Amino acid sequence: MKKLLSIILCVGLLCGTFAVAAFSSNCPCTPEEDYYARPLMVVLGDSIAAGWGVAQHESAAAMFAQRHGYRRVNFAYAGNMSHRLRNAVTTNETMQDYVSRAEVILISIGGNDFMLAGSYGDLVGHVMDAMLQDDFSFMQPMLAALEENFAAIITQVRELNPDAVVIVQTMFNPAPALPSLYDAAGVAIAALNNVIRNQHALDPDAFVIACVHTAFAGRVGVAQLDLIHPNVRGHRVITQVLDDAYLGTQTEIPLSPWCTFSRTALRPVLWLVDVLVVRLGLRLLWPLLGGGVMWLVDAIVGRLIF
Repeated sequence: MKKLLSIILCVGLLCGTFAVAAFSSNCPCTPEEDYYARPLMVVLGDSIAAGWGVAQHESAAAMFAQRHGYRRVNFAYAGNMSHRLRNAVTTNETMQDYVSRAEVILISIGGNDFMLAGSYGDLVGHVMDAMLQDDFSFMQPMLAALEENFAAIITQVRELNPDAVVIVQTMFNPAPALPSLYDAAGVAIAALNNVIRNQHALDPDAFVIACVHTAFAGRVGVAQLDLIHPNVRGHRVITQVLDDAYLGTQTEIPLSPWCTFSRTALRPVLWLVDVLVVRLGLRLLWPLLGGGVMWLVDAIVGRLIF
């Protein structure tokens, strides 16, 4: 009898072991294993691509990756410039390995190249002076270097991975609603975006343009206090633009009246008046208070006047 019970017990234990093994082999992956099983998306570029100033899960790249089921590997960092990214994709073996295996590659680069003239306030000040003098020659060396570096970046990325979907973000205009500042920043940003457009015209199949500048046109309340980096709302707008580029759609993003920049008949008058105020603010107040002054102007003027 004891032998019979022992035999039954042993058989039961064996069956239980096989059942556990079978269950383990058929059970779904753990969240961590599932994440690393996802297709790869690589992010290259500057602080906008990296999501500076917002939580990592609130950056446009993170929201886009989550929406489309990608595993995001981020090589973007604050202050990155086109010559640094060019060098990295050429010499950094770790980056090259990830780029070669990625299904999607997001790139945002070029904004910091224009910071060579100094801070954001200095740059916009230079552009405003150039607008008044109708002389933009100071931008030419920067544009020439950016054009050469950007072309080399795209070429190297394509050599490493000819099959990936490469999406390049354009630079948006984060300036406040004051006409002079908005227009001055727009001149510099348009020149940067033309570098991207010109390269795309040479080889339309090399990458897709995500027209962030179009989605941001006329909006206020999408940038942080520094007037450079998008806030959470801005990153949500960028995510939608990345979707449009990725899916090949042209979905309109409606603008509510309170955040629309209206080109009213008062614009020329306001331009002449506020140019003196803005120039004074850029030269005297910016070093002390940073973008907070312009953010306050944006919050008040952008919502009450326009």
